[in-house]
Amino acid sequence: MIIHRKKIVFSIALALGLNHNPGYGQAEGDTALIDLNGSNGITINGVTVGDGSGGAVSDAGDFNGDGFDDVIIGASSADPGGNSSAGSSYVVFGSENGLPNPLNLEDLNGLNGIVINGANFFDYSGVSVSAAGDVNGDGNDDVIIGADDAESNGNSGAGISYVVFGSVDPLPNPLNLYTINGINGFSIHGSESNDRSGHSVRPAGDVNGDGLDDIIVGAFRADPNSNNQAGSSYVVFGSDSPFPNPFFSTPSMAAMVLLSMGLLLETTQVNQSAPLVMSMVMALMTSSLEDPEPIPMGTIQLAEVMCCLAQSPPQLIPST
Repeated sequence: MIIHRKKIVFSIALALGLNHNPGYGQAEGDTALIDLNGSNGITINGVTVGDGSGGAVSDAGDFNGDGFDDVIIGASSADPGGNSSAGSSYVVFGSENGLPNPLNLEDLNGLNGIVINGANFFDYSGVSVSAAGDVNGDGNDDVIIGADDAESNGNSGAGISYVVFGSVDPLPNPLNLYTINGINGFSIHGSESNDRSGHSVRPAGDVNGDGLDDIIVGAFRADPNSNNQAGSSYVVFGSDSPFPNPFFSTPSMAAMVLLSMGLLLETTQVNQSAPLVMSMVMALMTSSLEDPEPIPMGTIQLAEVMCCLAQSPPQLIPST
């Protein structure tokens, strides 16, 4: 556990430009974090007892578009606005003018960084944080924040992930995740109770080759094909068109997938390859069984799409 904590704090220092050189006679891998002095790195301190700041850390790309890389820090047990364990995340802006050492997160003011507060109590927003790349194609780097215990559509613990769009224009400080509206970002909702979607979030590069960055969201307790806690991972494609908000990953919201916003990769006993998933999604977007017109939105259930993946050639099963 001590080593783990070192890694967490050191990753913050690395993200801020610390060039670690242990020096002669110092064991490789040893990091004297107490020696960070502002010129070789900085310390970033949490706000309140029990917040758990630093439980998740990542680079944030150039979130505010000033030419300097930023970092994001999760504090999933924070109580913003008195909402117990709603969680908070902090984007600290990089700067050529140096940063204070230590930097106290309570001092973020919108100019040196912003606070992003969870939506509801016990969401544990910030349990995972990451750069997302430029998901919406506006030229600014975005971030993604997981709230894996959030309730979604009445499903407790389904989990929600939030993509917050970066901007060269000032953002509200604090920014409350319940204000995400499809213009300043969008939310990705888990499928079923206790899926814990958003427990892990990461950038995925350009999976579908459209020139836009994609993201991947993990739901490690999902039960695909009735396989208890087999887990599911969701790749959501970037788009320069407006995102649906909220974006649902539930079977009943397969229409969202057919909008070319994403695909579902499930851990099952059947060998289901990503190319086959992709071909199925594309087929559903352009084909129907009997009607030459495209399949009407909402007529295909995602669970039915997934059960087709082991069949060759894929067969389309319309909802009843």
